[in-house]
Amino acid sequence: MKERESTLLRAPGTARDAKQIQKAAEHVNDLWFPVNDGLLAQIKIALKEGEYSSDIGALVHDVAGDFSLFLYCLRELSKLIQEEGPDLAVPENLSPHRFIEWAGLERLEKILAVSGSDISQHSLKASSRTQSMRFEETAVSVSTAQVLAVRYEVDPDFAFSASLLRQLGYTLIAWNYPVVYQKAMVEQCAGGSLDISLTQMFGFSPSLLALTVVSNWYLPKAVLASLMEEHIASEGDAWTDNHEVKAVQATLVKIARTGEALARANNPEAYPSAVRDWDFARIEINEALGPNGMSVINEKLKENCLCYVELVPHVFTPTFILDPEGRISEHLLKDTVARNPFIENCVPPLAKELRELYATLRAFEIARDSLHTLAKEIVPAVNFSHGCIYTLDPASSLLIPQLAIGKANIRNYGVEDYSTGIPVDASVPLMAFQSDEPVYRSVLSHNNVYMVHVAAPLGISQRMGVVLLEIRQESFRVETAQHLMHFKAITQAFNDCLALR
Repeated sequence: MKERESTLLRAPGTARDAKQIQKAAEHVNDLWFPVNDGLLAQIKIALKEGEYSSDIGALVHDVAGDFSLFLYCLRELSKLIQEEGPDLAVPENLSPHRFIEWAGLERLEKILAVSGSDISQHSLKASSRTQSMRFEETAVSVSTAQVLAVRYEVDPDFAFSASLLRQLGYTLIAWNYPVVYQKAMVEQCAGGSLDISLTQMFGFSPSLLALTVVSNWYLPKAVLASLMEEHIASEGDAWTDNHEVKAVQATLVKIARTGEALARANNPEAYPSAVRDWDFARIEINEALGPNGMSVINEKLKENCLCYVELVPHVFTPTFILDPEGRISEHLLKDTVARNPFIENCVPPLAKELRELYATLRAFEIARDSLHTLAKEIVPAVNFSHGCIYTLDPASSLLIPQLAIGKANIRNYGVEDYSTGIPVDASVPLMAFQSDEPVYRSVLSHNNVYMVHVAAPLGISQRMGVVLLEIRQESFRVETAQHLMHFKAITQAFNDCLALR
């Protein structure tokens, strides 16, 4: 225990850092996070009536139905056993569940003879939506880890505790520094990183806070190592020199990361990374569990949340469903309206095609396949038969044809010189490059057919080029307003496919 503690105390880096994080650890230890008062009351009645006398495993199972109560028991039992003296032989590398069982009914009765307010001053009934989401994320992470552990032949109790401890720092911050946590969540929703934001605000990471809190608990090395994975590298191999411990730790980290990714994917409104997280989690779950993997995880999640749903239903809201694919699709649909409001005024077939296109896009990434679909399939379907994307060469001030749209041949579009300004008889692409609204003009094509050239700049904060589309004049004149609306929606889609802001 002393060796483990000294390792953790070196992690912050400086004496000032260690003092700062130790102060925070004492603060969150004192206030903790709220227990399920209804479950605690049921357990105390069962203890009084002797229901656990011959089955302490049933007591541990019930205690584990509340994340806060489970970790509280683990903490207080560790403290109690240390107070009993160094001569007490504690078996090594017991899972936290087994450790609590080993500690015995008498010690547990002593520890559980408290009220919920003695454990934490916080109440689940007063939880904010952000705090409830933290519970939900923990539940998904833990449940996924437990299910995957069976497949990877790791003790599910180890997986439960490792995953739960990896969430502990965030949970303690969410409840004891709610304003700071909310601010970090807002930054994350805007594309930032929750970890980085919290670390910058506190001077230490959530995982380091959790490590400091649990430094004197009786935890198996593999579980503790899975929590301190990001800090082990700085310690070298000395901390986990046992090959078996390393193997278990690596597996626990692998399955915990999968559960964490699934939890983020299930909350796309809070996590901009949800699509990538779902791609990762889906592959891992399918490989490990097969096509019914999500159903198995869902059943474990219901089991783990049973006491919360029955006794404090507002914590896990009625809308809490483990359906990352559905949630992401719904979020992208809302996001599409925000990013491209013109879609709502398009004819239904085009609106449907564009929404499906947006479902394939990733934030801040150029989507080449989606760009090709837009240029070659979607645009021609609404009578814009030809077109071209021009990009600006800043060095020469030339607009250079780069991508043919529809049936167009790129050789039919010439380079446009922007270096001398915009002459009176300027071409449509040059006029569009400096315009805030779409520019259009009738042009006689090489086939002696009058076409309307419609163009607008690409790029929003900085103009990067021009999109030009062609449509038959007679078609354009019949429904000019509708075709211009389609053009605006398509132009915005090109911006988003090219990740232009």
